[in-house]
Amino acid sequence: MMDTNDVLVAFIAYKEKTGGKTRPVLLISKRGRQLSVFRITSKYQSKSPRIQKAYCHIVDWQQANLRKPSWIDVGQTITINSEKIKVVKIGTLSDADVFRLSEFIEKHRLEAK
Repeated sequence: MMDTNDVLVAFIAYKEKTGGKTRPVLLISKRGRQLSVFRITSKYQSKSPRIQKAYCHIVDWQQANLRKPSWIDVGQTITINSEKIKVVKIGTLSDADVFRLSEFIEKHRLEAK
C-alpha cells in the first residue's frame, strides 16, 4: 500500500529528450492508479541558484531509505500511471521532513507570485 509522503522508486521519462531513468520520487497524492509525485535528487551543488530554490532538503534522508543526502524538487509535479510503470515503495518521509516540506512549498508558492 502506498500513501502520501512515501518515497518510491519509479521510471521517470526525461522532459526534453527521449528516455528516462529509474529514480526516487515522493508520492504527494494518488487517484486510483494515477500517482502525483515530486522527483528526489542528490544533485544539488551542481544546480543553478534558480533551480536550487525549488529544492527542499530531506534532513532525515537515511530514515527515508535514501542512499545519500537528497532534495525534493517541488518545481514540477509529475503524474505516473502505476498500472503501466513499476513503482516500488522504499521508505517514508519523517514527520519533521513532512512539516519542513509543507512550509517549503508554501514559501515557494508565495515567492513564485
